[in-house]
Amino acid sequence: MFLGIYLAIGNLPLAVGFALAIGIGQLALAKWRRRLETMQWLSLALVITLGAATLVTNDSRFMMAKPSLIHFAIGAVMLRPGWLDRYMPPIVKEHLPKGALRLAGFAWAGLMFLLGLINLYLPRTSAQSFGAISLLSAQPAPRSSRSLSSISCFAF
Repeated sequence: MFLGIYLAIGNLPLAVGFALAIGIGQLALAKWRRRLETMQWLSLALVITLGAATLVTNDSRFMMAKPSLIHFAIGAVMLRPGWLDRYMPPIVKEHLPKGALRLAGFAWAGLMFLLGLINLYLPRTSAQSFGAISLLSAQPAPRSSRSLSSISCFAF
């Protein structure tokens, strides 16, 4: 929402305000329905912290850094050996060479770190709209184990 509003109207304080309101509203709604996960709390903390830094400095790059921080956090979790095993159906585990899933997990972690670095680099060097488009198109790993297995199998 921040990027969309910021690109549409170019008003940084308004875009940050909407991002903060929507982030808090989503968490309030989610908390009412179910228990909140750690990443949801982390995301809200980043929106509030980076939103405040954006407002104080009048620099949109703080808000644009949020996806990179999320990519780095996910990449760090993916550095745990064997994290990908639980997403794979038994047939995949049976037919892959030993250590292939571990290597794929590390490769995926590397991809998360690379995407985070790209997301930090583009807004500094390119037109902000190009950087914004890259932030929207390079999202973290899929949330569903089915799509995760499909993508990992496709990579092999």
